[in-house]
Amino acid sequence: MHLQGPIRELEEFLSSLPGWQRKYLESELLTEEESSEYAAAVGTPEQMFEQDAIKRKYESLLQKVPARWQEYVKRKKRLVSSFVPKGKPGRPSDRETLEQVLQLRSQRKSWREVAITLGAQPDQIPSAIDRYRKLLASARKRSKRGTNPL
Repeated sequence: MHLQGPIRELEEFLSSLPGWQRKYLESELLTEEESSEYAAAVGTPEQMFEQDAIKRKYESLLQKVPARWQEYVKRKKRLVSSFVPKGKPGRPSDRETLEQVLQLRSQRKSWREVAITLGAQPDQIPSAIDRYRKLLASARKRSKRGTNPL
């Protein structure tokens, strides 16, 4: 198989590194002792540049082995996303709003009552009514065309 050379080269490179460094490059959790070794290895700017060069070399070798590269990218994405705070929830989706409007209209509620029930403030009632009418009209057009209402 044509990947044997790149895999062997990658394995040889990894075997030349200390255990903590292999685990760090492969995005694995370090033990307390390994974390101490890592901290000692990147204590100065020169050492940080050296570690960065090792990482670049590792990534360049890894890219020659597509399956391993894809695994690495997935691990990195998971690791990075674990530090990103979850966003605040936004407004309800139009589907939920449409379902609420349909339910209220089927109960013979006026547009004004629909707007008030869905939480429109007194000064927002005219624009809310307009929004709900357009939302319902748009859903009806889509259903006539045979596409999903929302």
